Amino acid sequence: MDIIERAARAVAPMLEGGREFDQMPADRAVLRTWARQGMCGFNDATQDDALELARAVLSALREPDEGMIEAGTDYRAVNPRVRAKDCWQAMIDQALKG
Repeated sequence: MDIIERAARAVAPMLEGGREFDQMPADRAVLRTWARQGMCGFNDATQDDALELARAVLSALREPDEGMIEAGTDYRAVNPRVRAKDCWQAMIDQALKG
C-alpha cells in the first residue's frame, strides 16, 4: 500500500457517509448505482474522493514550514547519521504539534 492509499484510508471515515475506505463506492458511477439502491446517499464520498483528498494533503506537506525545517535540522544535529525516514518523521511530528 502506498502513502496515498494509506492517507486515503485514514481520512475516509471522516468524509461524507462515514465509511471505511473498503466500504466506499469506488467512483461516482458506482455511487449513483448504490444511491439508487438505497445503499448510500447521493452526496456520500467515494474512494476516488478519498484518494484525491489524500493527494491534496500530501501535496501540502511537500513544502515544510519553518518549524518543520528547524525540527529536521535539530534532529540531524543530534543524530548526524540519521536516516531520511527518521528526519522526515521528526519534521511531520513537529507539524502535527501545530
